[in-house]
Amino acid sequence: MKRYNWYLIGSILIIVAYVFISSASFPKLPLDQGYGAAFFPRLISIILVILACILFIQNLKIEKKEIDFKFSTIKIPVLLMAMTLINLAIINIFGFIISDILIVSTSMIFLKINWKLAVIVSALVVFLTYILFHFVFDVSFPVGILFARG
Repeated sequence: MKRYNWYLIGSILIIVAYVFISSASFPKLPLDQGYGAAFFPRLISIILVILACILFIQNLKIEKKEIDFKFSTIKIPVLLMAMTLINLAIINIFGFIISDILIVSTSMIFLKINWKLAVIVSALVVFLTYILFHFVFDVSFPVGILFARG
């Protein structure tokens, strides 16, 4: 198995362990009021463990090949990771909705998507995410300094 796959599987398992441990302190709701804040992170963690197991099994079957490493192969993932860090920096200023629409549409534009389509799709995805998490899972989102009342 390739060395970076070991690192990936190990990283996934470390992240999953962290999410499970930290989600234990999330506020709990009675069963008749909804799933609570810990439901979705734990669901994603379980999915990540399943995908890590699939990756492990697939890599046991694949013969070793050398990969030609170039900057062009990691340019987009590095750029998307930087966009995520920028989002973390601006979410408390602009709030969840504005910052995520900006970051998601900008990321889509970097991926060579038409800018009009990128803005429409990112707005739709962000609003659906907000509705799902706010009303179904009862999770609050940052409003932002610019839009805070009081």
